[in-house]
Amino acid sequence: MNIIFIQMLAYAEFPAVETVLIPSGTYTMGCDLESKHLCFKDEFPSHQVTISRPYHMMTHEVTQGEYQSIMGINPSYYQQCGSNCPVEQITWFEAAQFANALSQKMNLRQCYTITHEKVVWDNFSCTGWRLPTEAEWEYAARGNEQYIYAGSSQISQITSTGNRKNEYITQPVCTFQKNAFQLCDMSGNVFEWVWDTYTNYRSKDETDPFIYQANNPSRVRRGGAWCDFEKYCRVSIRYGSYATFRYKYQGFRLVRTAITDSE
Repeated sequence: MNIIFIQMLAYAEFPAVETVLIPSGTYTMGCDLESKHLCFKDEFPSHQVTISRPYHMMTHEVTQGEYQSIMGINPSYYQQCGSNCPVEQITWFEAAQFANALSQKMNLRQCYTITHEKVVWDNFSCTGWRLPTEAEWEYAARGNEQYIYAGSSQISQITSTGNRKNEYITQPVCTFQKNAFQLCDMSGNVFEWVWDTYTNYRSKDETDPFIYQANNPSRVRRGGAWCDFEKYCRVSIRYGSYATFRYKYQGFRLVRTAITDSE
C-alpha cells in the first residue's frame, strides 16, 4: 500500500504549488489487458519499466492563473473558464520555458538550457522543474491501479471528456475524482506535453527511459482532452505533435526529481 503525501511547495515569493510525491516502482508501460481491444499500434509493444527514484508531480495541470503569474500572459482560448482552469494553447517549447521560469522564481536550478528551438536537459540530477518523461507520466497516471483511465474505468467519474458536446470546454482543475496517487485530470481536460520525442516503443525492459532526438521535431502529448471520446483518454494512449504545435486542447504539468536520503 502506497502512502501518498500531498505537499505545498513554496519558494521565494511564488504562491504554493501543490504536488504529490510519486514513489519509485515498476509497471507495464503500453497497451494492457484492460484496454487491449482499443489500443493503437504505437501503444505496442508493452514492456516493463522501472522508475528508480521518486519525483514530485503537480497534482493538476498548470492553470491559467499560475501561467500568467510567471509569464505575464495568458494565451488560453478558454479564458472565460477562469484562472483555476488549465492553461492551453501552449507549445512544447513554451512548456520548457515555463519550467525554467518557475525554477528561477523559486530559486531552484533550471533544468533546461534553451537556445532558440534547441532544448538540452541536465538529466535526472536536476531537481528544478521540468516536464515528466513519458514513462514517468504513464506511471503516475496509472497510479498502481488496473483501470482504463487514470483513477477509474468509468469515464464519467474522472472527466466530462467525450460525454456531451455541450461540455466540450475545459473545466476547473480537480473537478473530478483523483487517481490513487491523488492526481487530477490525468485523463481528460487538456493534453499534456512530456519530454520525449515521439517514436516507437522498444520491447526490452527499461529503467528510467526517455527518448530525445534533436532531429525529430515531434514530441509526445498524453492524457486526452475535452474534445476526445472515451477511448482516446486511456492511460496508454499517446500522440505525437510538432513541438511548435499550439491548440486549445494542449497544456502541461511539471515534475521535480526528489532528493533521496542518500544524496
